[in-house]
Amino acid sequence: MKKDPKKTNTRRHFEGFQEAQKDLADAVNEAREATKDDKFVTQEELAEKSVFESECLKRIENGKGNPQYSTLYPLITNLNVDPYKIFYRKKYDSCPNLMDLIHLLMVNCSDSEAKKMKPFIEDFIKFFRDENTKNIE
Repeated sequence: MKKDPKKTNTRRHFEGFQEAQKDLADAVNEAREATKDDKFVTQEELAEKSVFESECLKRIENGKGNPQYSTLYPLITNLNVDPYKIFYRKKYDSCPNLMDLIHLLMVNCSDSEAKKMKPFIEDFIKFFRDENTKNIE
């Protein structure tokens, strides 16, 4: 019996969506946990600050939410969640140091500073990858 390609694509799309919901839930839960000593202790407080209903936040944290951009943006901004943790979770989990470095640069550098640093970083990467320097720890 031949598989229906439409059903296979739909199932793959649905599974990808479920994974994205879980990634969003994990990122929000991790960020909210990290702010326990900060100003957003409860779901209600965060929802109020982000200007949406706490039920919406509960659905997101339970991996059941499908928020619109108007909900997602203030949530990410107020929690200071790295968007890579949501949209590129596999990459983030497999290369956490690289992702932390990217986030560090994005949060702390202006565009003009990044422009000035770019040649140095490129040269450093070349130096670091050079066969003669591989034994340097």
